[in-house]
Amino acid sequence: MLCDPSLAPLEWVGYVDEHHPSVAALDSWLASLAPFARFHEEGEIEALLEAAAAGQLQDSGDARTPIKPIWTDPEAFELRRTVLKKRLRFYHGEPAEAPHALVALHRHIKLEDPSQQTEIEFAANRYWAGRPTRWRS
Repeated sequence: MLCDPSLAPLEWVGYVDEHHPSVAALDSWLASLAPFARFHEEGEIEALLEAAAAGQLQDSGDARTPIKPIWTDPEAFELRRTVLKKRLRFYHGEPAEAPHALVALHRHIKLEDPSQQTEIEFAANRYWAGRPTRWRS
């Protein structure tokens, strides 16, 4: 679906495991920034999420694309943001049974090792784990 603009505005449904070590690491890194930098970055992240919900993001097919499909079953996407050499990744699903929803599944700081695939698989597993309850905790 890739944040279908014809369905906008889409609604974010939070289903992130806030206790996952990678989520905690990203949150901790944000908290470590100086107040102005932290508020600015939190605003930029919010703008990225709002652009996704408005259907304004397109996959440009290159390394700088702000959104990229990462999984086909379930249909899941990666939102990308780079700041201070940190590559932030936000994963969400777009379930066919909830066409006006973007399900936030996972977030982390991308590292230069094989852990990226592990993070993607964790996001896909979150999708499947939440499906029976329609991603309500």
